[in-house]
Amino acid sequence: MKLKAVSQTANKIIIWLCGLSISALLVFCDKENNNETFQISKIDIEEMRKMNFEDFHLLRERSDSIRTEYVLTRNGDSVNVFITIGLYLSAENAEHSVREDFGYIAIKMEEGSSQEIIIGDKFWWWAPSSDFNNVTNLTFIRGNAVFIISSHNYGNLTNIAKKIDNDILNKESYITFKN
Repeated sequence: MKLKAVSQTANKIIIWLCGLSISALLVFCDKENNNETFQISKIDIEEMRKMNFEDFHLLRERSDSIRTEYVLTRNGDSVNVFITIGLYLSAENAEHSVREDFGYIAIKMEEGSSQEIIIGDKFWWWAPSSDFNNVTNLTFIRGNAVFIISSHNYGNLTNIAKKIDNDILNKESYITFKN
């Protein structure tokens, strides 16, 4: 009798563990599918400029096979904002590219936010004296897109990065998503 009771208890535990494993797998797959929502295929820089940098104009655009660097300059003064946008096949490819880039630069980018501001799926920043209120270089990834933004005379870039990230989340018209 005791052996039968132990066997029934073991079966219940096994069934419970299988159910728990399946639930965890479904949650993991759902997270992966949520990232697929943000597979970007195109960004209209002119429309983005009008929404986020209305007092700037496009000074220069330079492309390679994956990334395009845009230099925006403000009318009436010498403020420039450099925005490089890269669109990759996957979020993993985007992150691999960013981490590889970090091996070639002299500054040490901080990962994550120091003020609980959430930007992108991954976020790195650099500021003189590590002052988060004076960020001059930042990189963030949202889905398969990498955004590298820098300026030494624009002010705190985290506000504009947060705005662009919110535009992605809100699926603004200047962003084309893959089906």
